[in-house]
Amino acid sequence: MSNFLVWAVIPLVLMIVVAPIFYVLPTSRDKYLAALRLRAKKSGCLVKMVSLDRLDVNESELVLSSGRAVQPKHKLMSYAWLIKSKSDFHDSFLFRRVSDRVPQSISRLSTDWGLFTETTLINRAGELNNRVSFWDEYRNELINIFGTLPSDVQGLSIDSKRLAIFWNEGQGEINKRKRLSNEKIEEKVQENFAPINKCRLELENLMSKLS
Repeated sequence: MSNFLVWAVIPLVLMIVVAPIFYVLPTSRDKYLAALRLRAKKSGCLVKMVSLDRLDVNESELVLSSGRAVQPKHKLMSYAWLIKSKSDFHDSFLFRRVSDRVPQSISRLSTDWGLFTETTLINRAGELNNRVSFWDEYRNELINIFGTLPSDVQGLSIDSKRLAIFWNEGQGEINKRKRLSNEKIEEKVQENFAPINKCRLELENLMSKLS
């Protein structure tokens, strides 16, 4: 084998050997998600995958070619915190991000948010006929808080035990192919988690006013 062929084959062999190693290495998005979820867990958050019905669907998307009815879903991560409320809190809410097409089951609250489900109530004075909804009490504050959330947050639930934010984790900002430094990844984690955590703290503050 000539020297030329030897030098031509060596890089090819190295590529064959090294390529699988780079394939299994974590991408910048993998590192970002791991760091983001670790940051959340340190704040007492439980992170897990959930499915929410998509609200912005056409009628054609609700039926397969076979005629079987389906419900398209969002695959999201639930960021949930336990609520330590001293009040007699009996409300349960599911708020959803909405578009121009809003199902009749949704009560539009603002341009971007709707109330999907609600059960009531807070018993303010310990009497059955003297109750007020948490939503009625803090409507403006809640709308303002929701307005600060990232656009890929698709929902938020509150009940007597926990607060959960349903989020796509800002993944669209992290290119799968682009390699980011660890410092840049940490910057993105801080930037994207900050409004989520701020929302959680402000809602907990509202809850504390009920005690």
